[in-house]
Amino acid sequence: MKAEPAGLRWRVAAAALLCSPLLFAQPVLRSSSPLPVAPQSSDVVASPGTTPRLGVVANEVLPVDTAFALTTVIEGQRDLLLNWVIEPGYYLYRDKLQLLDASGQPLVPALPSAEAVMDEFFGDTFVYHNTLTIRLPLSLLQIADGRITLGLQYQGCAHERYCYPPQQRTVELTLPH
Repeated sequence: MKAEPAGLRWRVAAAALLCSPLLFAQPVLRSSSPLPVAPQSSDVVASPGTTPRLGVVANEVLPVDTAFALTTVIEGQRDLLLNWVIEPGYYLYRDKLQLLDASGQPLVPALPSAEAVMDEFFGDTFVYHNTLTIRLPLSLLQIADGRITLGLQYQGCAHERYCYPPQQRTVELTLPH
């Protein structure tokens, strides 16, 4: 029997691993949306002897609240600011954004200008990159016992990869005295 060169088996095994798709168990997600749904998490496989670096893997899937981080601020006694910080490579759809008062009635805030794009899922549409800030006068909102309840609906995507299902959030804030 002929001796194999040192490391040949390791190189053959590594090449087979790199050329074969890796299968990971994924949760079953049900959505009425015909769009591809982002998985709940991503797995990172590092080369031997290297440390995985989070945030730099090309196909890493960010959780929706990381991709579109929302903060709310009551500014003075007049306005509520809603601010989304949108990760690079991600965007929010302007026409998928809806704000609802405590009784579920739509609010019509002044929205900042958005970028016109040809979207592979929705055709000609408008999107927000980097940040989206909406200023709502408190006078438009229902205030009960010093509290504001606001419903939010929005949807966003990772550029040329996938779209998140439509998101629904409830924001509850207590006004300063």
